[in-house]
Amino acid sequence: MTIKVKKMRSHLIELARKEETIFYLKFIEECGLNYNMSNTSDYNKFSDELRQILKFEIDNKRPCLTLLILSSEKVKGYDIYLPSGGFFKYAEKYRKYCTFRGRETFFLDEKVKLFDFWKDEQKYIENKDFKE
Repeated sequence: MTIKVKKMRSHLIELARKEETIFYLKFIEECGLNYNMSNTSDYNKFSDELRQILKFEIDNKRPCLTLLILSSEKVKGYDIYLPSGGFFKYAEKYRKYCTFRGRETFFLDEKVKLFDFWKDEQKYIENKDFKE
């Protein structure tokens, strides 16, 4: 995991501790990433960095940190903002998300687990730093 990805992960941990979500463009801005999301190369880099964080958390049996980053447009048929389809694709690929549960149900359940996990001071201390 690169220094940049570690900083992105740390920012997500702090958001989780404050029980906050964030839109993609705001996250890019707050992390100082200088990505233009209409540029395919930038979009792919950003997606891969989020995928690395998601896989790292799932591999370490923790809730999905990247679910805190939401699409700024509501998905048709849903009343809330959700992460992008790419998030759910990778969550399913890494065996964390099951399609029969539904995206909204998975998102809401996982968000509660995520907030509870990172607000626990002992878990925060043990897991906040990247360890290979």
